[in-house]
Amino acid sequence: MDPMRHTRMIFAVFDRSRRFVVGAAVAAAIVLIAVGSAYAAPGDLDSAFSGSGFALGPAGATATGVAVQSDGKIVAGGGQFVLARYNPDGSLDTSLGSGGTTQPLGFGDANALVLQPDGKIVAAGSRCYPCAFALARYNADGSLDSGFGSGGLAFASFSPSASYNDFGAMAVALQSDGKLVAVGNVGDPFGNNAFGAVRFNPDGSLDSSFGSGGLAMATFYYWEQADARAVAIQPDGKIVVGGSAAGQFVLARFNPDGTLDGTFGSGGIARPAFGHAYTVTLQGDGKIVEAGQDLSGFELEVARVNADGSPDGSFGSAGTATMNFLPTAVYVAALAVQVQTNGKLLAAGTASGNNTFFALARFNPDGNLDTGFGNNGSVLTTFQGTIGQGADALALQTDGRIVAAGFANPSSGGTEFAVARYLGDPIGATPLRIDIKPGEFPNIIDLGSRGTIPVAVLSTPDFNAPGQVVTSSLSFGRTGNESSLASCSPAQDVNRDGRLDVLCHFSARRTGFQLGDTQGVLTGTTVDGTPIRGTDSVVVVRPS
Repeated sequence: MDPMRHTRMIFAVFDRSRRFVVGAAVAAAIVLIAVGSAYAAPGDLDSAFSGSGFALGPAGATATGVAVQSDGKIVAGGGQFVLARYNPDGSLDTSLGSGGTTQPLGFGDANALVLQPDGKIVAAGSRCYPCAFALARYNADGSLDSGFGSGGLAFASFSPSASYNDFGAMAVALQSDGKLVAVGNVGDPFGNNAFGAVRFNPDGSLDSSFGSGGLAMATFYYWEQADARAVAIQPDGKIVVGGSAAGQFVLARFNPDGTLDGTFGSGGIARPAFGHAYTVTLQGDGKIVEAGQDLSGFELEVARVNADGSPDGSFGSAGTATMNFLPTAVYVAALAVQVQTNGKLLAAGTASGNNTFFALARFNPDGNLDTGFGNNGSVLTTFQGTIGQGADALALQTDGRIVAAGFANPSSGGTEFAVARYLGDPIGATPLRIDIKPGEFPNIIDLGSRGTIPVAVLSTPDFNAPGQVVTSSLSFGRTGNESSLASCSPAQDVNRDGRLDVLCHFSARRTGFQLGDTQGVLTGTTVDGTPIRGTDSVVVVRPS
């Protein structure tokens, strides 16, 4: 395997054993996330997990994949195809393998994992020599599944092999029909690297109906060495592969038969940003999110494209959003990205300065940093008793909590799995009665307005809006995640029912409304921290 798994740039921060390679003296004090703070908030470590918010071990490997089971247990994988499973309280689940972990398989590295609905666990990575894509499928108890491949293992190799990058699976995804798609780098007929997608049948055999003998490729110019890192399956069965080539984010989309999708980008390939991409995910509206680092390596970078591969102009600057952790950390890369149920984008990775950190950043749906998460949108975490750590993988629990997995270097030496759980946004907001532009109907939203939009939160017999709503927490717009609050008026009876209501005004230009939107969404919290949400109809019109 390539010793620089995450970046091939000259300022790469870690070698494969996770020893610190390049750093910078940083005079500023390191700001850490405190456990047990007086007011728990999104981005804080969850002290209900191992009592500290993090769990370390097993030793000797890095966790490069993580997933949450339907029962709340957390599965992490990495190293020489080692699995570890943690109970919801952070303790190792002794029903898996030996004491909660499986034994190394003795070859290659596992780079990703996926859970099947039947409880089986698939890890994907490499085997050398000869080099090949490698998949291992485990039963729920951690034993290899003898009904998959040969003794639970399936391999795929093609000729010629890749010239510059790893030859093996860097990511894996499960189709709705039970087939598995693994992606990585393969060699094209001219000896150059290409994006490779390999599809396996549910029994571990190669799917000959896909591409050529089970392999589909996206090739580039001879001087563009490809680096495929991520995969996602669309609801229509199309396969999105993310990675980099020639210093650019690259997305390739394949039809279900393995041919490139000519309706996407240019001939099936889109290049949404400059930089190095390591992860990809899908939004429910068909948009695609890719994340990594900019060309300098100083900034975490997220790009979003429309379903046709064109940059999404409603996100960040021309479809791209960036952030850095200066001065505490210099170099940073997003190695995993997820879309939360509220539409916010959460990225996780590794940042380095005078230490190395689990690094998290959260963006609102419009690409602006979510200032309500961590320290103005970002979190840097170190663990007690370690001299270095970094996140490689990310998963979301159904209750909104956030799980990141990667590595830790204990002060005693070596490398071990590290899993951290953070507080997220509570799922299940209390519904509100709201009235957009009180006294008017329909509620016209003029996209050219530079003024404010009044929104009333109405009291009911069971809800005293002025006494319960934290007005400073309110957000309003097309998704409810837009930081558009301008001001709030004194409590008043807006709808003349004898009860005082809350009336606030929101910057029209920051609400993010688009032509075709039919509702406005207001979100916030009550004084006891309960999330609240209300909607009302809107009619969005072109600038008048």
